[in-house]
Amino acid sequence: MRKLSIIALIIFAGLLLMACDEDGELRIRNRTNASVEVAINNGQPMEIVAGSGWSRYYTESTTVTVNYSGNYVLPDSETRTVSPGLPTTVNINATAGMMSITNDSQYTISELYISPRTQTDFGENLITESLLPEAISSWTLTDTAWDVKIVISDGTMRYKMNQPIALNETLELKVSTFTNHAKKTGLTTTSKPYTAPIPR
Repeated sequence: MRKLSIIALIIFAGLLLMACDEDGELRIRNRTNASVEVAINNGQPMEIVAGSGWSRYYTESTTVTVNYSGNYVLPDSETRTVSPGLPTTVNINATAGMMSITNDSQYTISELYISPRTQTDFGENLITESLLPEAISSWTLTDTAWDVKIVISDGTMRYKMNQPIALNETLELKVSTFTNHAKKTGLTTTSKPYTAPIPR
């Protein structure tokens, strides 16, 4: 029995030495339904398409910071240590949804406001250039309910209220479905924390 234990220890030590001789692998996996942009240690950004992955190998123990964002991912980062002989995996999961607004009208939209349902006002105009007919404006949003207001070039206001955003999905809105009247009073119940809309 003692001899078997010694043999087992020798085999284990040998496997451990072999592992140390192998490179460490950094694996990045995009678990969302859209491409993500990734940068390693603030290097050149690269794109990882939906449902795919990327790998890099290191010959020695290395600490890396992975920055990432995407249509369904709020900007974030993770710092990991990659060790020889071991895989280190960074899984990028959906932390947001997206809203797409199509101007299917004949009018030019000069202002656009997207505000959480819980807020009592619409905040600031989000666009610096007018949204022409047939143009599309897309935004990454926290998964909560949002109110939308547009201002047509003649000053007319139109609204789309209480629009739910789901993780890893796109809500498509058309300007022709917006209404002329709406009341934004906000909600008094505790709401989910949100991030300001991110243009796409």
